[in-house]
Amino acid sequence: MIIHDWRFFAIITSIFYSINVLLRRWLFRSKADELEVMIIFMLILGTFLLMFSLFLYKVNGYRVFTSKCANNKILLVSCLAALFATLGLASNNSAIFYVDEVAKSEVVVHPSQVILVFIASSLLFKNKFNLDTLIGVFFSCLGMYFVLKH
Repeated sequence: MIIHDWRFFAIITSIFYSINVLLRRWLFRSKADELEVMIIFMLILGTFLLMFSLFLYKVNGYRVFTSKCANNKILLVSCLAALFATLGLASNNSAIFYVDEVAKSEVVVHPSQVILVFIASSLLFKNKFNLDTLIGVFFSCLGMYFVLKH
């Protein structure tokens, strides 16, 4: 049975992403070249993504473009999302390479993402302001301030 709780998947994402960041940082501390790691990482990641996409395609009964959303909209928005994900991974790789303590980079990356998504969701999707979320965003900003001031 698949768990249908966003919190579960958010925690799993956090664990997997943290391991990913720590492994790449370990390579950089072992004197691996920044671009070499990025090239190999992106090639292997692309291979895994392709294999996983084929698996999902099979699980879905070899069906694509069956939702009520327009096909060209799915393609365009997915292409843009993939482009920004790739640029984000490349930028994150450089941040991990140049930072003295990898946690500093992550304290800036993730709260910034939270803040941008919060603002964009409010403006684009007309999400209601939630006091708990607003307090969380405030503490994210506070955490970034303390890391960035040094």
